[in-house]
Amino acid sequence: MTKEEFWKNFAMGRELEISGCFIYDGITKINKMYHFMDDEESFMILYNLSIGIERLQKVLIVLQEDDIENIETFEKNLITHSHTLLQQKINEKTGIILNKVQNSFLNMLSNFYKEVRYDRFLYANCETYKSKKLLTTFLNRNLNISIEDDGPLQYDMLNQIKKFIGKIVGGISRLYFKKIVEKCHELNIYTYELSPSSPAYSVFYTHQANNNLNNIIQDKHIAIKELIIELINTKEENEFMKFIKSIPPIGLDPALYNEYLEDLVYDRHSDSLIDEVESIYQDEEINISERLGLLDCVGNSRIVFDDEDDDESDNAKQRGSEIK
Repeated sequence: MTKEEFWKNFAMGRELEISGCFIYDGITKINKMYHFMDDEESFMILYNLSIGIERLQKVLIVLQEDDIENIETFEKNLITHSHTLLQQKINEKTGIILNKVQNSFLNMLSNFYKEVRYDRFLYANCETYKSKKLLTTFLNRNLNISIEDDGPLQYDMLNQIKKFIGKIVGGISRLYFKKIVEKCHELNIYTYELSPSSPAYSVFYTHQANNNLNNIIQDKHIAIKELIIELINTKEENEFMKFIKSIPPIGLDPALYNEYLEDLVYDRHSDSLIDEVESIYQDEEINISERLGLLDCVGNSRIVFDDEDDDESDNAKQRGSEIK
């Protein structure tokens, strides 16, 4: 294997995985959002998606370059954060032509990365909510909606936004990935092979209707909800369930159950749940060290609950009491 083959096969393979992880994180952050009051949410969406798609574009460009006469010049030409310029290079090499909305989306990412990413550090030219304005302007123009800054979005509008962005990002990223796979087959290399446990695998491989990446996150939410329902209603009496049921509840407010579950499903930071748990820990007579030890065994696949060993749950409890 030549040095160039190694570069394209292994180094670009890792870059492909990294790009997919950034894209996954961007789509995940869209799904956590329920309003546009805070600029940081829009910033993190655009930041992750801009980096992920840029790196994916560069992987495709590297693979498409068959005869690199001057590697230093080629590397310097890759040093750009203009998604539109990179797309022009991709057009020339592959014939990939994006639609009007996809090109508009890439233009937004280019503007974000070049003009907005560090804008607040510029004393004379700073704007507090530039990321939010950039994203909401794009959405309002292309979805013909009006996003307000002062409250939660309507449920239907929020779902419309998530599906819209998921379809754009999925359409672009999977179109690039298809060309990457085709070029790898031509070169007899395996850059496209990704770990099934990586978020990038879900981005590029998991089948979704219309290549809408939002569906990946929705499937995850459905699975989490099904697990919660299963745990509450199951009649199963294996050692793990016996162990779970042996831990007494601390008495959280039932009126907030659904709010807490929403934060759990959408992976949002829940100050209200954390505060209530801390308050109960302080006010009630709870052996904190012992309880934290027991909790360490829950959701920990390294702890084995052997159904054939009646002493296993006792062993887990003993382990809990030993963890400080």
